[in-house]
Amino acid sequence: SVSVSVTAGTTLTKNVTLVLAQTTPTSSNLARTGVASASSTGSGRNTASKAIDGSMYSYWQSSSAGTQWLSVDLRSTKTLDRVVVSWYSDNYARAYRVETSTDGRNWTSQYSTTSGSRGSNTITLSSVSARYVRVYCTNANKGDYRIGEFEVWGY
Repeated sequence: SVSVSVTAGTTLTKNVTLVLAQTTPTSSNLARTGVASASSTGSGRNTASKAIDGSMYSYWQSSSAGTQWLSVDLRSTKTLDRVVVSWYSDNYARAYRVETSTDGRNWTSQYSTTSGSRGSNTITLSSVSARYVRVYCTNANKGDYRIGEFEVWGY
């Protein structure tokens, strides 16, 4: 804060540097407006889009327990700060990676585990720029993978 008082009939000149506070944009779940795709679908109704529909009562189901993936195209490059993978029931991946890409062909691993667990798993990212985000599963706890919600947070 700067306080200035000037007497009538005098001139005062002072150079002042203003520093503006930079605000961070509000983060939102970008997957909700994205387009989901997957390596496979276990049944006709449990498609990839069920993993980004905002409901834990629906889910994507893979056709097998082998290597499978679920991907979201965010439609343009965004700045990402976290990913949430919410597994449906006991059909989670013990081993999986969260990967990002700007072109959908070349992928960068942002997180990897060989000790995955059921429930919701939050992966924090450090301002990663990407258009595509996927969970790449390599070792299932049960006969297939089921993701109730795949959230991609950023701006």
